Amino acid sequence: MNRPIPTRAPWDDRRVDEREIVNSTWASRPLHWRWHFGRYRPHRRWRPTSAGQPDRVSRRSGPSHYATVLLPFAAGYYLSWVYYTINASIADRLAREFALSPSELGGLTATYLLGMAIVQIPLGSLTDRQGPRWVQSVCCLIAALGALVFAVAGSLPTLLIGRFLLGVGTATSFTAGANAIALWFPATRSPFATGLFVALGSLGAVTATLPAQALVDAFGLRAVFVLLALMSILCAALIYLVVPGRENDRQDQLAVDDSTPVRIFSDRRFWKLAPVSAACIGTAWSLQSLWAAPWLSEVAGYDHASVVDVLFTMAVSLSFASFGFGLLTGRLPQGGAAIERLFALIMLLFMSAQTAIQLRIPILASLPWIAIAAVGSATVVSYSILASYVPKQSLGRANAAFNLMHLVVAFAVQWLLGAIVGLWPSDAGHHPVAAYRAAFSSALVVQGAAFAWFVTPTDWAFSRRASTRRLARAILTPRSIPTEINPYLAARQDWDRRLAGADLQRRAWRTAALASITVSAVLLSLVVPPEIIG
Repeated sequence: MNRPIPTRAPWDDRRVDEREIVNSTWASRPLHWRWHFGRYRPHRRWRPTSAGQPDRVSRRSGPSHYATVLLPFAAGYYLSWVYYTINASIADRLAREFALSPSELGGLTATYLLGMAIVQIPLGSLTDRQGPRWVQSVCCLIAALGALVFAVAGSLPTLLIGRFLLGVGTATSFTAGANAIALWFPATRSPFATGLFVALGSLGAVTATLPAQALVDAFGLRAVFVLLALMSILCAALIYLVVPGRENDRQDQLAVDDSTPVRIFSDRRFWKLAPVSAACIGTAWSLQSLWAAPWLSEVAGYDHASVVDVLFTMAVSLSFASFGFGLLTGRLPQGGAAIERLFALIMLLFMSAQTAIQLRIPILASLPWIAIAAVGSATVVSYSILASYVPKQSLGRANAAFNLMHLVVAFAVQWLLGAIVGLWPSDAGHHPVAAYRAAFSSALVVQGAAFAWFVTPTDWAFSRRASTRRLARAILTPRSIPTEINPYLAARQDWDRRLAGADLQRRAWRTAALASITVSAVLLSLVVPPEIIG
């Protein structure tokens, strides 16, 4: 039996616009049709890219790019973690040598984030135009200059200048690496490559604990920062000489749209994801880089050696968690709701760990801190979600805008925690437990509000109207209009309406329950004295 070959793809139970076929990766592949279950069907499965653009660079990725792309950028990300978290190990030494108060110490640490935040958007745009290799090489040289200024500093203003330059020099350490992975790795391998990249880079947090403490004790603080400056110069040379440039393949350079930042910041999905990601991950960075050590020493009663051990354990968990998140994200469907559910579960775990610390639940003391450090690597998940929202040619600026939110929140948390703790009088340099409990609880309230915004529909009325319109389109299609009144069809329509309303109520009550639990836990940690809890 001769059957005519169809002129367009007869998709299974799906209506696809012609533009989706043109903009999909299917357009660049030969169409093979076969007769299957009463109709012609495509022989290969249709897989659109996250932004509707051909995945051109996926054809050129290979095992060699792990050595020529991933490892050089991971070295830069490694140094950024060393610079960021080393203050937690040398905080006591800095406070004694320069006579710093808690607010000044928090401001010094937060200046690093301020330098990163100021240049995020300009450097993100420059990364899209010039490529991540050139931008990251120059930034590593700026970081080397900041390390040298910090090494020769003799006062607080000079320390602030050096710390600011360090922030500027490491501003693209993550976004440039993520952009390079998106350019040189296919979409199916990007989550795993990003997880491996974060895992290798977060080893810098491990280096900034016990190894850095040993080096500082042996050679001094200034010599260690001179060594870090030399390592930054070597990293700049490695990235510039080893990483392949975009100019080697002109056909893969996509046009850069100047209106991209406006589209990013006007996207509703961005403002659903960014607050909770910035609030939780930014707080995790702040706690690990600075405020975990004062809590452990002044609230939990740990000595300095025990504090360094806990910080080392947190750094190790950060590295392993990033690798695990990369594996898990790579196995989930890209661009779907499964990754968003995973991210919501991680954020809920983070808030639960902070609540356990506040309430002093009788569990292993370092277990909640391990969970908090692991959430610091959840950027692997959140950036995978963001990559499904924007096209590849604008991914550099999208990552920069997203990272800017994290840095602003981390800067605010580090400075505000120090300001809140400083409201209580100190006794021989030590602040009361109530000061730390109030500071940590304020951060937890902000995270709970951001989490409630993430799991709640942006506009319930809009969701209801959208559900009604979808139902109306399904009912009023020509094939669905009956020739006579059908009681079964009327009952089915009524059941669908009731089911949609029940689903909206279920989500609303679930959100209300989560918000109530969070508020109750925070109020309990503020009202109940620590002697009663444990």
